Amino acid sequence: DAGEGDEFRRQSVEFWTGIAQAYVPLLAPSQVSKELQDALRLPEDPGKRLEALENWRRTAFSLLLSQEDNITAAALWALTKGDEAGTNLLKAIAPYLDLRALWRVQESLYGQAARRADAAGKQVEALSLLGNRANVLQRLHRWDEAKLAYGQILDGSRTLAKTNPDAYLPNVAGTL
Repeated sequence: DAGEGDEFRRQSVEFWTGIAQAYVPLLAPSQVSKELQDALRLPEDPGKRLEALENWRRTAFSLLLSQEDNITAAALWALTKGDEAGTNLLKAIAPYLDLRALWRVQESLYGQAARRADAAGKQVEALSLLGNRANVLQRLHRWDEAKLAYGQILDGSRTLAKTNPDAYLPNVAGTL
């Protein structure tokens, strides 16, 4: 039954979002929050603490790497379905995708997320996601597509600035 399959996929998206939110912050041990360090119950000794954080980093990276296809497939499914959970998963895994230089995956996910936000009438979110996609297109040296995306961002920002210049005029300037 398609409904049961969709429900299973939604649960998978939520599961992978939780995993990403828990493990992605561990990929940069120097940036692990005090709250997370406390939750990990790290040793007090600074040397042992750094060693323990490095072990957590290796564990997190290994898990994310082994499940990379499942995680990105879940995000793409949710974004294609127009499910907000897909955007949440994308936000949670974005630092990992950057670290792995998975720019083609990012381009696909950001493009789908931008289309979903635009279809839902969330113009500001769509423009932000389109900006992320444009940045990835630059990394891929796909200049013409990046230029087109920045043009769309500029047009959208100008439209928003007409109704609320204080909030959106800086976006116009930043895009230029």
